[in-house]
Amino acid sequence: MEKLEAVQMLLRAIGSSPVNSLNVAHPDVANALNSLERLRKSVQKRGWWFNTDYNVVFQADINTGEVRIPKEITKFIPAEATFVKRGRQVYNSQTQTFNIGTNVTALKTVRSLEWEDLPSSMQEYAAYLACAQFISDELEDTTKEEKYQKLAGISKIDLDAEDLESIKVNVFHNARVMRARSGQTPYQNRINLRPNSYI
Repeated sequence: MEKLEAVQMLLRAIGSSPVNSLNVAHPDVANALNSLERLRKSVQKRGWWFNTDYNVVFQADINTGEVRIPKEITKFIPAEATFVKRGRQVYNSQTQTFNIGTNVTALKTVRSLEWEDLPSSMQEYAAYLACAQFISDELEDTTKEEKYQKLAGISKIDLDAEDLESIKVNVFHNARVMRARSGQTPYQNRINLRPNSYI
């Protein structure tokens, strides 16, 4: 879904005329873009299969020793507990300094992607939620708002299913569970023989 198509959805939701460009000087278009942008960022915060990375190395500046974190990184879980994300930098809470002096590995990061980089299922979900929010802001029509909330809920079901399918959730292949069971027979043999199957 193009961003223009999503904005047109928001405009239709409040009974405003559609536009052919996002660059038109129209207050409804500007407000629709703002609503869409808020929801684009909000729905990505939890971390999904498409915006989560693991074992990411952040380079330290050779002059200052500081480690910068790009602004699109919304969640940063470092390998070392003493490191925390403070603003757009890594902070050492033990030595109370930004001068890290070494590269920092993040076990997990969540990145806020631009609209064009989102999968269509997420675009649809964000657009319906934005419609509901836009109606609430512009019309205060609870009936129409609830309609789009329900559509967003249906989209969320599909989105969650796609997320589960993509990460191939299986409790028995969780690293901690496999370590705990690795020394117990017959589980050891079964895990080795069938690494990709449900037990």
